[in-house]
Amino acid sequence: MMPSLRLMALPFAALLTQCAPVMGQPAIPNDGNDDLAALQQQIDETARRGGGVVQLEEGRYHVSKPLYLRTGVELRGRGPGTVITNEGLNNASSWLGITVLAGSLNPGSYVSNGGRGHTGIPVTISGERTVTFEDCRPGLPSPEEGTVVWLASEDGIIAGGDNLRPAAGEVSRVESEEGCDIVLADPIGVPDDMEIRLYWDRGGVAVFDGLGENAPIADAAIRDLQIRSTRSQALISSGCYSCEFTGLTIGRSRRFIVVQGMRHTVYRNIRGSFTERGIEVTMLAKDNLVEDARGTFDPDPGMAARPAIRFGEFATGNTLRDIELDLGDKFGRQIYVRFDEAGENTLQDVTLNVTGTRSPRPVAYRPRGARRARITVPDGTMLDEVTVCHRTAGGNAAARDCATVDSAGRYLPQ
Repeated sequence: MMPSLRLMALPFAALLTQCAPVMGQPAIPNDGNDDLAALQQQIDETARRGGGVVQLEEGRYHVSKPLYLRTGVELRGRGPGTVITNEGLNNASSWLGITVLAGSLNPGSYVSNGGRGHTGIPVTISGERTVTFEDCRPGLPSPEEGTVVWLASEDGIIAGGDNLRPAAGEVSRVESEEGCDIVLADPIGVPDDMEIRLYWDRGGVAVFDGLGENAPIADAAIRDLQIRSTRSQALISSGCYSCEFTGLTIGRSRRFIVVQGMRHTVYRNIRGSFTERGIEVTMLAKDNLVEDARGTFDPDPGMAARPAIRFGEFATGNTLRDIELDLGDKFGRQIYVRFDEAGENTLQDVTLNVTGTRSPRPVAYRPRGARRARITVPDGTMLDEVTVCHRTAGGNAAARDCATVDSAGRYLPQ
């Protein structure tokens, strides 16, 4: 299964670079001061002007808390020598330790530890791309054209206190509003007999104390820079519709690439290292492409190995292509690729390099309600040239023993 052709089109932010002025640079790199306020002000001002490019020159920019991307804004560097980092200012391993947050699922079908989003409005599926408010009346809030929205089931799992994780749903964008009907840009994949609610941002909410608004975004981009986090995650891309992340270096992050609740978004030419998990595609992510990514597992002392690649929580229609992850010797008998409640995704030309003996569990699937994962793949999932290469300790790449993973998630006989 290949990604939608819409993935190959440049998002609106890229088009804006040709007609919007490049904003000035108020932050001073390499001075060791906290550049958060100056950088955020520049991003916000660019968004207020209708979008465009925030151009960063080479050097290190320090941020004490997450820096938020906005709709229609491209954050652009001059290559890996342009560094955004929280080093020396924030060692938090929680959400506060994120360096750049590109969009959010709060308020929406998912909520953060900062609090619950609004409860959503009940809707029914009345067409291939249309939902209808169940209790349509004058004054009922409704999303405007272009708004990023979520469809999510009321059936949820309570985790982390009051945090609500819907059991099914998807992200889309409003194409038009026609009375009680909301026409979405994408076909609806949620079963039409499921009780669902419609969620969207109503102007942003304060998610973390002192961090300002955190809202879903669209048509944004980050290009040609390096993002480093001391202990937490360098870049979280969540609730971003039709965005681009290209030419990035991720400096030792908990997760290398995170695709949460995204749609029609491209990650291309990504390099870096991770301490916990390589690539995670989850939280209703649909129709996204991760291409040309090279990552190295560099765990903290005592860190337990996690799946190198995970598809979870109803992620469908996503493609990972031209991926290589070096996992070292910490994945001895772990599951390398795991699917949790995810299906119809594609792994194409994916190589995992491991030091040690061959693991019997390269790919596993844990369907909804199952207590343990089993060696298989979900229906509709395509594995094309997925290879696991093992080396003995002290061995070199030329002496590695490689095996291809078949469509059932097992090693092909040598």
